[in-house]
Amino acid sequence: MSASHDVLIMAAAHARLGELLQPFSAHLLLMGPNGVVSRADSGATVAAPQPAGAWYGSDAWFNPLTSAFLACAAQSPGLRWLHSGNAGIDTPAYAPFRSGPIAITTSHGFAPGIADFVLASVLDHWQNGSDRRARRAAREWRSAPFREIADSSWLIIGFGAIGQEVARRARGFGARITAVRRNPGSDPLADYMIGIDGLSQALPDADVVVLCIALNDATRGLVDATFLSAMKAGATFVNVARGALVDEAALLDGLAQGRPGHAILDVVMHEPLPPDSPFWTHPAVALTPHLAWRGDRAEARNDQAFLANLARFVRDEPLADVVQAEPDAAEPAL
Repeated sequence: MSASHDVLIMAAAHARLGELLQPFSAHLLLMGPNGVVSRADSGATVAAPQPAGAWYGSDAWFNPLTSAFLACAAQSPGLRWLHSGNAGIDTPAYAPFRSGPIAITTSHGFAPGIADFVLASVLDHWQNGSDRRARRAAREWRSAPFREIADSSWLIIGFGAIGQEVARRARGFGARITAVRRNPGSDPLADYMIGIDGLSQALPDADVVVLCIALNDATRGLVDATFLSAMKAGATFVNVARGALVDEAALLDGLAQGRPGHAILDVVMHEPLPPDSPFWTHPAVALTPHLAWRGDRAEARNDQAFLANLARFVRDEPLADVVQAEPDAAEPAL
């Protein structure tokens, strides 16, 4: 008997994508709003679904049935494939799938929007955006100089899809890029490639430091007092990866010393950020509520990544973007 190619998806995804999923109807199991699973081609209820694959994307994330969906996939004895809408799989939702012979594939649809966010945030700080807005509110007609990106030095820690998109944009403005990757090698988007053991030598020269690295046991608390004290005075620090990469007490101390001079935080250790956190009002912190991933074209890119892998799966072809043991790039946790 040939192996099953049944793939579990949310009925909402099926309704949203319509004709794009039509060629795969014979293989699709749909979890409806009541938690009942049915076949896409016949509408017949499946009493004990045993999917061979599952799509854990945005339709499943923001849904009261998230736990039921994950349980249905994890408990299937024949599960061979899980496709994630994220690039990183460090959150608890993926724990049941990280061990065993399950191929986990990922999407990088959020990367361009996150990179846009990084460049926009750095530009806003370097061009004194808050001061401009304050002068306008005060009806004060007064100009001021601003800092240019050209010839600045950017240190991008984690050079997966997100880090590469940040580099692509920063290089377009004339920045020099030093990329940090587990296996350095070379990359056309970077002027220099180093391993993480080279951070202490690279930090003193970096005008901008961007965290795009995955969270794991080796990187948890990476940005500590030693890391911060090695930074260039006045440098700009950006975290669009995971809050737990940063020792937040050390960051506050570092800001007081001007290393970094400014922090752009889209992620923090505890989300939502507690009301008494000093980050809310710190004059050297730009804070956003974990929104860098919400580019308006991200979902369409992620849909295409799933559809391409779905086609490979039903044809028993090698899947694209299979997660490595410790991926370099991290997507915001949802």
